[in-house]
Amino acid sequence: MDYSSCKKYEIINGIMDKYHSALEQSLVDHSKVMQVRLDLHYPENGYVTPNSTHIQDFSYNLKRNLTRKRFAGSHNPDPKLIWVREQSESEHPHYHALMLVNGNALDNPHSILEKASSLWGRALGVDPAGLVHRCDRDRNGNRQENGIMIRRGSPDEAAQRAKCEQQASYLAKAYSKDIRPKGAWTCGGTRTSKRGAK
Repeated sequence: MDYSSCKKYEIINGIMDKYHSALEQSLVDHSKVMQVRLDLHYPENGYVTPNSTHIQDFSYNLKRNLTRKRFAGSHNPDPKLIWVREQSESEHPHYHALMLVNGNALDNPHSILEKASSLWGRALGVDPAGLVHRCDRDRNGNRQENGIMIRRGSPDEAAQRAKCEQQASYLAKAYSKDIRPKGAWTCGGTRTSKRGAK
């Protein structure tokens, strides 16, 4: 599917395909799905040499941590994570990530963002203060929604899906994804089966 015609920047279709597969599978499995966005950065002081194992360790540990817990009503959070690597003028890359979770288990992004900060710091071996951006403010410092909830079959389902799609399209923008060391992945995350795709 070609998503670029409806966006204000060039889109990498493969990333949006991966996102839609994860979202549709989540909505097949759960009546409510919450989407949370976060950005992961390296310290500017150069104490940490970027390595692809950092995002791999972070992804594995965040999904494992959430999966091992039972939240409201003993529901399984069923986390699905998608991340993209970007690098432009900075000598360090950064990552944009989206997490989809069962909204019956988690209905607030705070616990996910707190755990993400702790685990990113552990992956890098540093104090994580300031390295995980919560994506709840725009470039001008104005509040913006994060932890968007889609309720399957609700009157606002289409509107909430549109918000999630817009948030995901930022991850899929082609800009600043060309700079990467040999063997580094541009995108990664949870594998999904075809049964949830539409």
